[in-house]
Amino acid sequence: MPTRGEHMSTKETRRKYRKINNWLIIVLLCMIPLTAGAFIWTLWQISHTNAGEGETLAGDDTDTETVNEFHNDFYTIGNNSTQINKDSFRELNNAITAQDPAKISEALTKCFVTEYYTWTNKDGNYDIGGMQYIYTPMSANFAEYSLWNFYEDMDLYITQYGRDKLIEVTSVTAEPAVSAVYEITGEDGNPVSLEAYTVKANWEYGTETSMDTSQMQKSAVFTVVNNNGRWEIAAIGQEVSQVDTESHE
Repeated sequence: MPTRGEHMSTKETRRKYRKINNWLIIVLLCMIPLTAGAFIWTLWQISHTNAGEGETLAGDDTDTETVNEFHNDFYTIGNNSTQINKDSFRELNNAITAQDPAKISEALTKCFVTEYYTWTNKDGNYDIGGMQYIYTPMSANFAEYSLWNFYEDMDLYITQYGRDKLIEVTSVTAEPAVSAVYEITGEDGNPVSLEAYTVKANWEYGTETSMDTSQMQKSAVFTVVNNNGRWEIAAIGQEVSQVDTESHE
């Protein structure tokens, strides 16, 4: 049985711990609104810091240009784009604004060349560039063809040389577009004639590549067709019947 002194000591100890607990509760109650206020202030700062900033291009942390410059109602720039591809896309935007089909065909061809024949910004042979410019009904077949032909050995080259040492288009020129027609077979089996332009393009690869580019394709004739208001490449390397042999300057 505890003595009187021991009993008093126990009461004092309980009083002491009760007092400490009360202070802890008061401190916690004070910290809750302060913490909540700090959290709200941080969110406000973040939202106002980002307000008005354009979204940067995917894969390019140093690029201060906004996506809007590389986007229009029909096309958008690819990821990790090279400078020559950006320049070609600006040219395409200007041609679309001017509503000039011949210039659109020329610029679109250059956009395709700088995306499709550049490998330094690709992750593997499945990453086929320029697909947005291919005639929509043919896009699936073209992707499969590319996978088993031009893009077939890309993974091997990445392993052997590293991505930075693969091929990259560094210059491209397009001759004036020539008006033409493109014949296809419609869904009903009847022939359909599409408004088209042929564009001959020539390009070069950068010298920093470890790949042998001496036998690689560096020139082709592209047939760009009007697919319900959207210009797309329907043929590469073949001529079509010409309606107007005069080039469009």
